[in-house]
Amino acid sequence: MSSSRNLSKVLLFGIDNVSSIAFGLLGSAFLARAFGPENLGRLSTVQATTALLVFLTTLGLDHYWVRELHRDRRDGILIGSAQLAQWTGWLVHLGALLAFTWLQGNLQRDLLLVLAVAVTTFFTRTLFVALYFSAIGNARPIAISAVASRLLALGYLLWGFQQELAYEWMVMYLPLQAAIQGIYLAWQFWQVSGKALRYGLHWPRVGGLLREAAPILMATALFPIFAQADVLVIAHFLGPHDVGIYAAATRLLPQLLFLGHILAAAFFPAIIARHDAAAADYRQYTLKVARAIVALSLSASISVALLAPIIIHLLYGEAFAASVPVLQIACWGWVFILPAALYARLLVLEGLGRIELIKTAVTSAISIALNTWLIPRYGILAAASVSIISYFLTDLALYAVFRSTRPLFFIAVHALFDWFIHPWRSLRETRQLFSDQA
Repeated sequence: MSSSRNLSKVLLFGIDNVSSIAFGLLGSAFLARAFGPENLGRLSTVQATTALLVFLTTLGLDHYWVRELHRDRRDGILIGSAQLAQWTGWLVHLGALLAFTWLQGNLQRDLLLVLAVAVTTFFTRTLFVALYFSAIGNARPIAISAVASRLLALGYLLWGFQQELAYEWMVMYLPLQAAIQGIYLAWQFWQVSGKALRYGLHWPRVGGLLREAAPILMATALFPIFAQADVLVIAHFLGPHDVGIYAAATRLLPQLLFLGHILAAAFFPAIIARHDAAAADYRQYTLKVARAIVALSLSASISVALLAPIIIHLLYGEAFAASVPVLQIACWGWVFILPAALYARLLVLEGLGRIELIKTAVTSAISIALNTWLIPRYGILAAASVSIISYFLTDLALYAVFRSTRPLFFIAVHALFDWFIHPWRSLRETRQLFSDQA
């Protein structure tokens, strides 16, 4: 594959994520400016609760979808069986979300927000079609649906402001976007491949995948505990206003996760091929991809730390000035989070999903303890600092503990420190990555 085709594939995968940044920032900024920190805090609390329960609908199968469909895109038995299992899981997820919100005493107040977030989850985390196109390396339908659906959703926001809709109805732009994109991708799948497949239900096949994915599933269940515990602890001790101030900064972090995911998605098929063929350059090629992701993560962290006052002022206004120091701390999490998009896939590829469970369990316990201890004493800045510690542990340091993941730990350390020790060589090899044969 030529460098231009490699770059084109990366750019196509990036369109979905780049448009997601614009969509997330514009939508969040519009709502925050119009309705203030407290309403943003309400939505953020519902989204954090949803994140705690999302494992019920994903079932830990995301990376397994990509692996299995990359190997056989015509596997209708897998598609039919696993998709039905995930739909069932989403219904359980919806029931658990409603029950959790009721236990918090907020169901009557936040019912529309809960339904909006649940429908968004259905189309973004339950439907397999986006993973299908990612697995076969066809990013064009993803890019088209991303741009069109997000423009239409932003159009709904503008119309809603003109009509002076209530906050709950304004939030419906989120499920609207997700539904448009999901339905379009499902239609494209049916036109491109779906009609030719033979579907069926084979529960032993799904059962085998679920057993293999069980550690990932449990890690997926545990991961939001430390990823979202800060929001829920702030909501408990400090209230929705502080949640809104904190969320205004931290919700910017997911907007740049595409920096890791587009490179991981673009080059992971080549990594799989080298792994399956036991190629001599498998580890070196993986290091090159990791180093490229680290370069983007360092650039993003440094830039946002310096520009945080301008970013918060432009997006949210003076009412969110207290979000600036939170963002200046939290943005360093990208140094660990972005490369994890690759490392999580490598754990699946190497059959080491159980390690994901162990390190996530350890980090979750540490994160909950630190947040519960520090947030009541030092406020939201403590929560931002704990998040950095948590991501450092789970996405780097704990790989050194297990013999089976130490090669991955050394890859991660080399990818990070090569930019400080051998910057010019690292730059040269990263540029070469895009011109190498896939």
